[in-house]
Amino acid sequence: MLQRNITYLLHKITTQMELLEDGLLQMRLNISYSRFRIIVALNEGKECQKAIADYWKISEAAVSRQIENLVKLGYVVNSQDDTNKRKNKAMLTDKGSLALKEAFEMLDTEYDQIYKDAGITDNMNFSESLEKLSQRMGREFFETCEVKPKVPG
Repeated sequence: MLQRNITYLLHKITTQMELLEDGLLQMRLNISYSRFRIIVALNEGKECQKAIADYWKISEAAVSRQIENLVKLGYVVNSQDDTNKRKNKAMLTDKGSLALKEAFEMLDTEYDQIYKDAGITDNMNFSESLEKLSQRMGREFFETCEVKPKVPG
């Protein structure tokens, strides 16, 4: 049997984490992982559909659907952009900010136990290594790379 490489394992772990997070978020906070990602992007200062879509590399249509759902739940308010009347600007409500805080606390608690069970004891170095990898694989990487990511459109 061939030894699996780190890239394969990262993909596998990411998929498993998304499934776990989706289940936990729906069970405990009644939001899907897809909606959670929109809330995270809004918290990071991404206010328009295009910025959120670029942030997560998803389609603007998917962002639009999730924002509509989050507005219905009271987590987001949507208003017209003052500088461009054809654009909408989304912002987290207090309820949305609280849901995000609760989600991160819940997920951190869950993952702290998982990391402990897996023998990962130095979360700071682990986190720093993942952040470096994320930064290295960011937008600038793909601007200079032969491979261009395909974003749903």
